[in-house]
Amino acid sequence: MTAFERACNVVNALFNRGVRHVVLSPGSRNAPVMLALSHFPDIQVTLQPDERSAAYTAMGMAQATKTPVVVCCTSGTAAANYLPAIVEAHYMQVPVIALTADRPSSAVDHRRGQTIRQPHLYGDYVGCAINFSDDELNEVWLEDILNCPNNAPTHINLPLSEPLYESAPYEPSILPILQRETSPFELSPKAIALLQKAKRPLLLLGQMSADKILTEELRKWRESAVLIAAEALANQPSDLVIQHIDRWCREETFQPDLIVSIGRDWVSKQIKNRFTCPIIHIEDIAKVPNAFGEVTVHLKTDVLTGLKYLRSHLADIDKSFAEHWYKVDAQRKNTLNSSDFPWCDFTAIRQIMQLVNEDELLHLGNSSVVRYGLLSPYGDYPIYSNRGTAGIDGSLSTAIGQVIGAKQRGWCVLGDVSFFYDHNALWFKHPMCIPIVINNGGGHIFQLIDGPKQQPQIAEWQQSPTNISVKHIAKAFGYHHLLVDSASSLESAMTTARCANQPHLIEVVVDAEVSVDVWGRVECEM
Repeated sequence: MTAFERACNVVNALFNRGVRHVVLSPGSRNAPVMLALSHFPDIQVTLQPDERSAAYTAMGMAQATKTPVVVCCTSGTAAANYLPAIVEAHYMQVPVIALTADRPSSAVDHRRGQTIRQPHLYGDYVGCAINFSDDELNEVWLEDILNCPNNAPTHINLPLSEPLYESAPYEPSILPILQRETSPFELSPKAIALLQKAKRPLLLLGQMSADKILTEELRKWRESAVLIAAEALANQPSDLVIQHIDRWCREETFQPDLIVSIGRDWVSKQIKNRFTCPIIHIEDIAKVPNAFGEVTVHLKTDVLTGLKYLRSHLADIDKSFAEHWYKVDAQRKNTLNSSDFPWCDFTAIRQIMQLVNEDELLHLGNSSVVRYGLLSPYGDYPIYSNRGTAGIDGSLSTAIGQVIGAKQRGWCVLGDVSFFYDHNALWFKHPMCIPIVINNGGGHIFQLIDGPKQQPQIAEWQQSPTNISVKHIAKAFGYHHLLVDSASSLESAMTTARCANQPHLIEVVVDAEVSVDVWGRVECEM
């Protein structure tokens, strides 16, 4: 079987699996895959030469489309560059499929160029690893492609022998997809007993995608007098939840007697391992994380099924508990949003989140950006952030993928250091994804958290050098650079970038010391 035929059969299986997007990096060993893709016009190919950026872009596409997305590269260290995004996709439960072209096994460890040990390269960060042999394609492995997991990344390692540039006519075919067996939902007498005993239950919403059906179910919980708390990354309407539960955790009167949790992790550290009451977690995974303390009951099912089941067993709830904290939260939201702070990180990000339209999306970079963002009012638009590992790399690449997948305009707000890490994302010029770089002179997250503030002698080692020009990077990649240093110029820049057909980058310049001072004031007001 030729390299072209092998590649065609793999791409055909991926197409049958539902793949409609491939992020491709140039190379020679993966040329047969490129030739195969030319026979599948319904697969959209996006070119990104930087493999690390490409993998994050694929992850963003998969999040926006809720379908598996392939990222494909040549052999050697190109494949190793996928690892950061694969790890992120593992913790974010996103179906990225890494298709790595490889050289025959006879070349490994014999000093051949672009040859490394690629099988099992990503360890247990992938839900499925398919390592094809050098010659024929095993039908079992093709079936594995058709049935790769929906909530985890997959690695397909495909050795391809020369000649690499021969092609022939090829007709895609329909392959049978096995229906995944789902375990029946098991009733939980222990969960029922906990619910019937609870007077002050708290429903915690972790990171998740927007879901109107889920929102309807959550409103029924609120109508049942249950207190619901969420950060903006839960993508639920702000009028449905309290947003600043991490602040209430400091008050002794905030004492729920039962936690029901859904979704992924929270940004705030204040609520983690804070609660001593019983915890019921709903998630269809094998091993449940202890995010808020040790989980008492794990309901291994989808969120909607679990919530409906639990709601039917809610008993005599103390309505005053939820009413009090909804009222307190609303008062403090108004205080924080109306406070007259000087121009800084917080006021810039707060204004950005107010200016994003409901037909757009927003990606918040990590470190201080996401923390400021979660203290700001937001509209009914999707909000993303790479909080699987909470690293600063890959934010802009992920946002570009989300914009491509969602087919709508998006804003990526990230710090200057995060931008420098990921500026190769600009290689793929996309005018619908608009980066907003908060330039405070090198990132000051370590001045906002307690530990480093007590050790000033290491401050210069924790801050990144700032001798790089955002403007010059933008121009090098063909982006129009807009400099912002006030609220009025920010609004004008966002309007200009939104209406333009050419790619724009907005640089927001703030004073780091003022930003740190305002953070302290925000902490007090909260």
